[in-house]
Amino acid sequence: MSVAGECKECSTCERLIQTKTPIDVYAIPEKDENFSYRDKRDMDNVWTWTMTIVQATCYKLDRQSITNGSITSVDLYRPVLGQHILFLPVTNFQTIVRDKETCTFKQCDTVCTEFFKHSPGCGQQETRVENIFVEQKAGVITKYTTSVDTLHITHGPCTPCTTCSKGYFNEKCNVYADTHLPAGYCQPCKTECALDQFMYHSHGEGPCHNPGINYEAFPSGKNKWKIKEDYVCKKCPTWVLQAKAPLTAQTLFK
Repeated sequence: MSVAGECKECSTCERLIQTKTPIDVYAIPEKDENFSYRDKRDMDNVWTWTMTIVQATCYKLDRQSITNGSITSVDLYRPVLGQHILFLPVTNFQTIVRDKETCTFKQCDTVCTEFFKHSPGCGQQETRVENIFVEQKAGVITKYTTSVDTLHITHGPCTPCTTCSKGYFNEKCNVYADTHLPAGYCQPCKTECALDQFMYHSHGEGPCHNPGINYEAFPSGKNKWKIKEDYVCKKCPTWVLQAKAPLTAQTLFK
């Protein structure tokens, strides 16, 4: 609750609710015979001066929860940090990153910044119980198992995407859509281009079929690789012979 004379500051995980309560300041008995519109049957009236007390209280924003496999509510967030009473629902492929009393709204594909990782179960669209992660009462993030307790749903910890054999790539790693899981899946790499083109790859020469050791999925020995891109067919560079200007007496003796 707010202190008199001070503005209330809520955390980014909370919203502000104001309540207004009128109270009597003091009362003075007066005669109202000079006021014709008063009820003359009651000549003695008490004029009461009132004021309004405004109280501000911070409440936790609603969170998406699950009980016995049934999902309830949605996550709410404050889109404008300075606006304590304005809040919106988190929608598909979005989440709230929570760090103690700090809540940060993020797109799911920005939660994990490390190469070839994703956040499983991220986004309000994920309603399949087997893919959901929850925050246990002790604060630990785990995969959901049937529980009578009401637990808050959250995004999963950053996890490696699906690794591929040589000759395959996973461009759907950390891509959130209704068509696939954010772990992605493997697709075959290109094997040829047109005669006047070459196969370009940002990871170097031939990484789809002969990837460098730094793209190996550890622990080593599994023969799986972290390749996110396919080859791109680019036009081969060509040499152009430019004809020289013929020699003349003027150019010889300049």
